[in-house]
Amino acid sequence: MAMSRKRSPSYLLTRGRIVAMDDAHCVHQAILLRDGLVAWVGDSSDAPAADIRIDLQGATVIPGLTDAHLHLLAVAQESLQVRLDGPGIRSIDDVARVLAAAAAASSAGDWVVASGFDESRLPTNRLLDVDDLDAIVPDRPLVVRRFCGHLAIANSKALQAAGLSADTPDPPGGERERRDGRLTGVLRELAADHMYGIAPKPSAERLGERIREVARDYLAHGVTSFCEAAVGFTNGFDDEWPVWQRLRKQGEFPLRACFMLRLNPDEAELRGIVPGEIDPDWQVRALKFFADGIVGARTAAFSQPYHDCPGCGTYVTAPADLRRRFLDAHEAGWQIAVHAIGDAAIDQVLDAFEAALARTGRLDRRHRIEHLGFPAAGAIARLARSGLSVVTQYGFLYKMGDSFIRAVGADRGGAMYFGKSLLEAGLTVAGSSDGPTGPRSPFVAMMAAMQRRTEAGVAVAPNEAMSAQQALRIYCQGGAHCVHQEGMRGTLKPGYLADLAILDTDILSASPEEIMRAKAIRTFVRGVPVFG
Repeated sequence: MAMSRKRSPSYLLTRGRIVAMDDAHCVHQAILLRDGLVAWVGDSSDAPAADIRIDLQGATVIPGLTDAHLHLLAVAQESLQVRLDGPGIRSIDDVARVLAAAAAASSAGDWVVASGFDESRLPTNRLLDVDDLDAIVPDRPLVVRRFCGHLAIANSKALQAAGLSADTPDPPGGERERRDGRLTGVLRELAADHMYGIAPKPSAERLGERIREVARDYLAHGVTSFCEAAVGFTNGFDDEWPVWQRLRKQGEFPLRACFMLRLNPDEAELRGIVPGEIDPDWQVRALKFFADGIVGARTAAFSQPYHDCPGCGTYVTAPADLRRRFLDAHEAGWQIAVHAIGDAAIDQVLDAFEAALARTGRLDRRHRIEHLGFPAAGAIARLARSGLSVVTQYGFLYKMGDSFIRAVGADRGGAMYFGKSLLEAGLTVAGSSDGPTGPRSPFVAMMAAMQRRTEAGVAVAPNEAMSAQQALRIYCQGGAHCVHQEGMRGTLKPGYLADLAILDTDILSASPEEIMRAKAIRTFVRGVPVFG
């Protein structure tokens, strides 16, 4: 149940464009918020009385947006680490300068942990390796986290601290890269997770404080709700879940929250965690699985080799194990969310979902497939038959589309992260950032969903372009529907939750370039202004 709260004043927002996002595509002039709910919408001339009256002066109001796949804990933690994604990072020399300065400022023997590294934005377009890092910081452990979180690079001291050598077997679902019989320091997927678990982390208290601070930053983009995309992805579940529980006990969180737990069903049962009720404030009903990795680390699983390197990627979870976990989770009453990017991984996920549904029937669990980067022919029809939701990141097209094309080739790169055809197939599509990987602003993703161009201007399946109304809808109603909350939020009509954003841009009539720069002037959550 939602937490109880003191009565707040009522607010009348008048003389604006209230985009209701209802089935009738209504645009009103005024809206009344009372006791955390929308109490009335209509013409300004008919507006009822309220405690506080706000003249919108023609500004556009939209329902509060949902970032349906966000690693908020990772965003917060990385902001406390050495940053390698600032405007001053233009070369390997810049990276070396920042890392060396961080080491010099730390105490002897302390680890240096850096985040945000993106080789595709540097002229050399190559990963660092152990020799690079040893030359920069030879005397203490150093770990560099790629911005995606699926790959880490460690120096020799960090590898030694983790007890790793060239003879150490790779973990299932992970790779410790080797060259000429020695470790290169590049750690992929579950091998990177192992290193992240060993590296020092902020205290639970400091991390919790920073999560709350970062959550408020999203309000500036009109985001009022999010789904933590894999509790356990950054530091391991048993380190992360207590942080969230502590935040819950501290009282009202700035954003409405849903959680996917990176646990198998038996691991959840051992911890006494069961699927919770539908709760717009704090919902725990989903388990998160990973079928494959990502394009940037060359671990997304494809049926054909990568364009720029040998190999077809990897399954983070073996297909047989994935099928078993899906069935167990489905039978235990969990919603399933699964990461799948390459066509081979997507097909394996569909096989697993279809097997579970054949055993138990199609219950309305709103099972979700996260990313759906490169579906094969026929995959969309299978998705529709299985009743799956798609949670995707159109901001990737803009931010990373050029590097994706280099990795997989122009043919595959020209048909990725589908849009319009998913909607035409009747699928629920929810928009998300996958922060810290994608752009934080949902308006950048909306622009990309409409324009379908990379940052360098390369067109990507322009026939998949969405309208402004469709791009907005996946962030309003799509995010609410995929967590069973479409009857509570995502629409501005009486009885729905009073979460909304007043924008500086009329995004339904603006150009894609103007939409990309849009921001919230003021954001309301639970019927009261919390930003601006």
